Amino acid sequence: AALAKPPSLILLDVRMPEIDGFEVCRCLKQDEGTQHVPIIFVSALQDVEARVQGFEAGGVDFITKPFQELEILARVKTHIRLYRMQRNFEQLVDERTTELRKAEQKYRTVADFTYDWEYWEAPDGRLLYVSPSCERITGHRPSDFVDHPELIEAIIQSEDLAVWNAHGHGAKTDSQNSRCQFRIRTKDGTTRWVEHVCQSVYDEQGNYAGLRASNREITELKHAEQEAREYRETLAQLDRTARLGQLTGSIAHELNQPLTGILSSAQA
Repeated sequence: AALAKPPSLILLDVRMPEIDGFEVCRCLKQDEGTQHVPIIFVSALQDVEARVQGFEAGGVDFITKPFQELEILARVKTHIRLYRMQRNFEQLVDERTTELRKAEQKYRTVADFTYDWEYWEAPDGRLLYVSPSCERITGHRPSDFVDHPELIEAIIQSEDLAVWNAHGHGAKTDSQNSRCQFRIRTKDGTTRWVEHVCQSVYDEQGNYAGLRASNREITELKHAEQEAREYRETLAQLDRTARLGQLTGSIAHELNQPLTGILSSAQA
C-alpha cells in the first residue's frame, strides 16, 4: 500500500512475521516513491544496538514500548512537519535549478552561437569566457585563450601592437565602447584583419567586473578597401594623364598659330 500511495510518515514495528521492520525499511528506502518518507520504528527492544540498526536502515526515530499516546502524537507531528518542510525545500530547489538551467541555456545559446569571437576579461586579466567562434577566426580553441590569456596579444602582428596597447590602456578606464583594428597571425600562419570592440562591465553593486570584448574578422572588407583605393588612384592617374594631354594640345595649338603666320610670310 505504501508503494502504491506513499504516505507522509510510516510507523513500523520492528518485530513482524517472516521479515523484520529493519528489512522492510531498507526496501522502502530503495524505492523511488517512498525513499523520502520518514519511518519511525516501534519496538520493545531497548538496547542501543537495535536503535543503531534502525537508524542505519533509514529510520528517523525510535519509539520504545510501552509508549505514551501523547508522545507518539508529538513525534509524528514533528516528523511530518519536518518531512513537509524538506519536501517543500526540495521542490523549491528543483524549481530554482530548472530556472537556472533555462537561463544558462539562453545564455549559452546567445554566447556560444554568436558569429563573432567574444570574450569576457576579468579585472585580474583572466578570461572568464571565450566564445567558440575564436577557433574559426584564429585557429585556437577557447581553452587555449582561457589557459593562456596572453595568447591574444601574442597573435597580433608586431606592426600593430602599438595600436593594441594604446587601445587597451584606454578601454579599461572608459565606460564607452572602444574599438581598434589590427592584424593577427592565425594558428596556420594566415594573416587576418580583426576589428576589436570592448566595453567596461560592472556588477549589480557597481563594481568593475572587467571587459566585454567582441572581435570580428574584416579581412575581406580590408581587401575591398585596398582595391577601392587602388581603383581611385588609377582613376586619378588617368585623370592627370588626360589633363596633361589636354594641356599639351593647348600649348601646341598656341605655338602653331604664330609659327603658321611666320611660315606664310616667309613664303610670300
